Amino acid sequence: MLYELTSTALEVVKAPSQRRDARPWDGIRVVQSRNADWYRRFCAKHASSRKRNKRLHDTRIKRQDTIRLLENMIAGRQVSIYCQDIIEEAQRRLDAAEPAPF
Repeated sequence: MLYELTSTALEVVKAPSQRRDARPWDGIRVVQSRNADWYRRFCAKHASSRKRNKRLHDTRIKRQDTIRLLENMIAGRQVSIYCQDIIEEAQRRLDAAEPAPF
C-alpha cells in the first residue's frame, strides 16, 4: 500500500479542445493518472466538514500524513486514529489475494 501511494498520484493535464470554435489556448482537463483505489476510498470515508463549491469531496486526509502513517505502522508504531481503517483495507486486500501455488 505504501508503494502504491508513493508511486501513483492524481495527475491532470490540459489537452487541446476538439471544438471547432476553440481558441488556441482553450483546452480540456484530462486525467492522466489516478490515486490508488484504496486511497480514494480512504479519503472519501473521511470527508471534511467545510463547504466546497465543486462537486468533488474534500477530505481531512493528507497524502504525506498517510505516507508517514504507513511508514510508522510498518515500523510497529500505531499512533493514529486512522490505523484501524488502514488495517481493515490491508485485510480486505489480503483476503482477496490469490493463494501462493505451492
